Amino acid sequence: MQMTGIHHIGLPVYDLARAEKFYGDVLGFKRSAIPSYSPATIVFLDCGPSLIHLIRYADGVQRQGRKGVHWAFEVDDLEAAYRRVVDAGAEIETEIKLRPDNTPYFFFYDSEGNRIELCNHDLWQR
Repeated sequence: MQMTGIHHIGLPVYDLARAEKFYGDVLGFKRSAIPSYSPATIVFLDCGPSLIHLIRYADGVQRQGRKGVHWAFEVDDLEAAYRRVVDAGAEIETEIKLRPDNTPYFFFYDSEGNRIELCNHDLWQR
């Protein structure tokens, strides 16, 4: 057996409409043409060849702590992405910095409190 890629990641959300608006308006994700198998609780967003599932779990479902888990997305213009996130009023955890491998990145919290990283590996490959 060989892994061939990531099909989807599931992001827990408290409010589906608010989360979809944040991921659409701020990060530019579009609702997938693939229909959700549970539209009342899951929204499918396109992310390149993969999907993001925004999942509205029941209130009693425990979520990870703020530092427990994060999701990283590759962007083509990190500075523009940073400005959009800041302009949207998202909480910034780490401003744009360079990792030891010279990859620029930053961390913030989405509208639902999920820890998100945006990065651009193309810059260190130049």
